[in-house]
Formats: sequence, C-alpha cells, structure tokens
Amino acid sequence: MVAKKYTPDLGDVVSLDFIPSEETDTSEANPQEAKDIKPKQRLAVVLSPITYNKASGLCVCVPITSQIRDYPFEVPITLKTKMMILADQIKSVDFAQRNATPITKIHISKIYQIKKLLASLLGLQFALN
Repeated sequence: MVAKKYTPDLGDVVSLDFIPSEETDTSEANPQEAKDIKPKQRLAVVLSPITYNKASGLCVCVPITSQIRDYPFEVPITLKTKMMILADQIKSVDFAQRNATPITKIHISKIYQIKKLLASLLGLQFALN
C-alpha cells in the first residue's frame, strides 16, 4: 500500500524546512557548499484551502515565532509555549519540497484574526461571514 502524501489545509499548523536566509546567498559560495546547507524546521499556519494547495502544489502560509515583540501584526498562539503568528510575513511555498508535516490545527477565530490583519495591511475590506 502506498502512503498518501500530505496536503496542507486552511488552519493547519505545519512544520516546514527552511534554509536560513543568510546561508542561501550563494554568490560567494560554491555549489557544493550550498548543497551541504542543512534546512531548519520552522512552524507556519496555512492560509490557503486544500483545493488550491492540491491543484498548485503550493500553500500560502505565515510563520510562527517564539520571539514575542508586541508587534502590531502578531497573533498569539499557544502550542507547547506561547508563540506568535506573524500575519504580515505571508509566503507561498512548495509544501512537498519543504517537507510539510502536520502539527495541529488552529481555531477558525485565529484565521479570522490573521485575515483581518492582512486585509488591513493591504487596504482591503474583510467581512466575517
């Protein structure tokens, strides 16, 4: 039996492989050094629905950090400890390439908070249904 590949859905908290940005600048590094860089696991909240994610192979997400800075675009979340969702750092990533692993699912109220902050940032109207 072939294992079903995971496709993230709206509200999923996932662990993703990210290469630290300061190490991804390969302008001075040789290709072998770039290949040897180990990815770091980072948590993120998925904002795109499974239909989009399945069709595109991408998911739209925002990162989660343990650094609390009282920043206007932070949305608090408690996993093992209190953390912050960074609503203004939206990313589109290839979830298979980033080895997306499901961790948990957040409450829909947190999704609404994130979307309201994004709408405010982009100057869009956002109505809760």
